[in-house]
Amino acid sequence: MASIRTTQRAPRSCTECSRRKIRCNQKIPCQQCTARKVAHKCARPVVRVHGEVTIAVDIESTQDEMSMLDLLRENSLLRERVTRLEASIALSGDTPARRPRIDDRRLPPPKLLREQEHQFDSHIVTVEIINFTGVRQTEGSQMIAHQGPDTQPTGLRPSDSSPLQTIPSRSLSEAVIHFSLRALGFIHCAVRANIFYSEHQELWSKLSQGDISGTRNHHWMAVYYALLTTGLYFIDIEDLSTNHHLEIQQRCNGLGSGNNLKENKTGLARIWYDACLRELEMANFTGKASLRAIQAIAILTLCNLNFGEMERESLLHGLAVNAARYLGMHRLGSEGKHPRELASKPLWSCQADRELGRRLWWTLVICDWLGCWSRSPSIYPESFDCHLVRGAFDCEILLDASSSSSTTSPLDYHLIMAKLAYLVFTRFKAKREDRLSDSLPKALDELDAIKQSSSLLNTDAPSSFDGALHWTIFPRYLLTQVMEYLRMSLAQLFLFRALETSQDEVDARTEAVRSAESILRARFNRAPGFFQSSWVISAATAASGILLMIDHFCFQNERDEIQTARHLGYISQCLAIIDGLKSNPEVHRRLVALGHLFRSAQDCTLRLPPHKPDIVKYVISHILSPPGEGTPTGYKPTNSSGDVASCVGGEDSNIFSLPPSDSGIDSIPVHPVHPLPTSDPLGWPDDSQGWLDELLPGALEFDAPFLDGFS
Repeated sequence: MASIRTTQRAPRSCTECSRRKIRCNQKIPCQQCTARKVAHKCARPVVRVHGEVTIAVDIESTQDEMSMLDLLRENSLLRERVTRLEASIALSGDTPARRPRIDDRRLPPPKLLREQEHQFDSHIVTVEIINFTGVRQTEGSQMIAHQGPDTQPTGLRPSDSSPLQTIPSRSLSEAVIHFSLRALGFIHCAVRANIFYSEHQELWSKLSQGDISGTRNHHWMAVYYALLTTGLYFIDIEDLSTNHHLEIQQRCNGLGSGNNLKENKTGLARIWYDACLRELEMANFTGKASLRAIQAIAILTLCNLNFGEMERESLLHGLAVNAARYLGMHRLGSEGKHPRELASKPLWSCQADRELGRRLWWTLVICDWLGCWSRSPSIYPESFDCHLVRGAFDCEILLDASSSSSTTSPLDYHLIMAKLAYLVFTRFKAKREDRLSDSLPKALDELDAIKQSSSLLNTDAPSSFDGALHWTIFPRYLLTQVMEYLRMSLAQLFLFRALETSQDEVDARTEAVRSAESILRARFNRAPGFFQSSWVISAATAASGILLMIDHFCFQNERDEIQTARHLGYISQCLAIIDGLKSNPEVHRRLVALGHLFRSAQDCTLRLPPHKPDIVKYVISHILSPPGEGTPTGYKPTNSSGDVASCVGGEDSNIFSLPPSDSGIDSIPVHPVHPLPTSDPLGWPDDSQGWLDELLPGALEFDAPFLDGFS
């Protein structure tokens, strides 16, 4: 980015006229740019005046002289200018605006403030590493995204086959697409479910007649493969027929997974994932903005991390955000107040299409703010003013419209996730000096306010999993886990900062451990299998085990025997699900490294640093070790006959030979001194009266002004 020019006053001529050295009438857009048909590029330059980064703004025109359309256009331009200004300030690290004023005694000196911010950012990176947000810390302060595995499974690859070879049978396609549109649409809100299912049926009607023209629509096929990928990855094997099982086995003969149906199902999902990327490439999605491409990318966010594609997740999201801006998705606003020129475009000509665009923009914002905490956001709240109509288009989010109720809407999940994303944005992504003085209770109060304001979490739910699942069951379970995951992350941040500065860490430690135990209780109780396929559930489970291991090492002399036994029991349970997490390569690898630490600690061969912050770094260094290097120094695997060794496998196994999580909690061999607390049979946390008892409405309100219009 070019350096910001210093001048005596902000120029009123636009950048284009100044570059061409022609006279500008100093309006935005000016007459010269309008005549050249580049009005969208007309903008005044950002300059530094008296040490402050600023831009010239017109104050001459009054509101009475401007039409409603002019006001809407002016608001849009102002939002863009604010976004540019914020980006310029963020990238200009030495600006006086970022430094505290000399006469402001409430703030520490600049040097101390920079050191505190650097320490705070390093603690954020530590939490990210433990919680699998896709970054690793290398030498110094450099951070790199963790890439997926370099080796791809051999066998049927989309690049080596025609589309007709990759497309499943009609029966399997209908089963997977129907499940994807019925059970997962509330997460990404990326398609009009009823419309897409009709298009799907039309495609197969043509294929049955020998017409393959539908497969040449690469934009549509990208969305189709994205829905196939997520649907097959999440669907329970029991929900597929025997013929579907045979087809999956036949298509995955070359993947080397034998007759393991679960691994074959994941392998076929990966094939369709690659097919989706191939269709996006053939559709030239990097050369021209397309709504279908944005839809496909939004759907793939459900499985990118599961396949270890953390860097691809970030790159695809950036492309989708820029494409959405080209299409004007961020300017859709609320119905009746959006710019008229947008409504005149065929893409946004009807309200249903505009609502789809708003839902997609929400999805992109949520992914941007909930993503890597140490990465600067690409979307600011000023660009997030799209308001959604609750209940009016529920049938287009989920395929089975009859399953919706008057009290809950699929958009409720979107609303809660947006509030959680805004919490992360304000706490960690927005560069604010006062974030260093924020307290843990204040952050947790905001999180509790979100939970208490949710109609989805505070209405009656089906009492069992018998029969067909009600659509609210999955979002309830997912939201409960996400909130506990975020609560644990917040507590971790304050805990590591307290350990570094020798402050009182009791409250932060108590909250972090409580959240970790709650996550593990819900994970190890009976729940539908596809619940556990979510990346959040797998990552939260492994992160909870890592946190409990750190707590065990740092505070082993501050707990009684009962607490120690409970923690070791939870860690043993985390190690017991390793075989079931092979489809999540990063989670699987770190749990293997955690198992090495666990065995070393139990065999008394582990020598820990004397200071707690060093213990945290020690554990992180080992869980980030490449495969084959995760064994702690001085540790040699032994074929011990002890109970703990029998829990984590023999010396010849690189992967601990414990029963998979599908076998149930009762079949997992846990040491007798490691009893696990019982919980509600549905897997909801805490007391026996059910998970809804702790989610009753409260008096707290969450302050997110741009969400007030959600109706």
